Amino acid sequence: MKIFPYIFSILFCSLSFFGQAQKSYWIPKEYNILKDYNNKDIRFDSDFDKDGTNDVVAVCVNKTDDSRNVLVFLSSRYFSEEIYFWFPTEQDYFDFNFSNDILSINGSAGKFEEKIKLKYFSDLEDMRLIRYEYKYVGNLYDSPSSTVVDLLSNQYSKDILRKKTSFNIVTLSNIEVFLDYFNKNGW
Repeated sequence: MKIFPYIFSILFCSLSFFGQAQKSYWIPKEYNILKDYNNKDIRFDSDFDKDGTNDVVAVCVNKTDDSRNVLVFLSSRYFSEEIYFWFPTEQDYFDFNFSNDILSINGSAGKFEEKIKLKYFSDLEDMRLIRYEYKYVGNLYDSPSSTVVDLLSNQYSKDILRKKTSFNIVTLSNIEVFLDYFNKNGW
């Protein structure tokens, strides 16, 4: 009977030794992960690039200027090239969802809502922006407005106006340029 604890210990240690270690993502030192009201990190983990390792999307605050950024870590790029992606956001509240291979990042800040839909394309080795929505709910003195850009069908709508557009492919590598253009031109 005294042999059972030893066998159990040896078995446990050998299983631990052969188990695969979890890889870690390191948030750059200039950022802190934003916390929600329950003091939990605002982040979401799932396998966006279908390589068997969870990827991460997190909302972070830049320590130097208090700007908010969404950081995306794709394991297929991060662990081989140490590349991560980021883009700015002005939202306060976030909801993440990953279904049908589409990552939805939904943010809101008072009267403003922003929805970003991304999908991984293996030929690009990157996530592509497939839909962008921006909505202002308005108040007593001004009207609500909404903008939707569907980058797969090249459809654009501003309130009730609809038209065709032709955007270049927007990926995580160049999404900041698209968002900057959108904000400056105020569609």
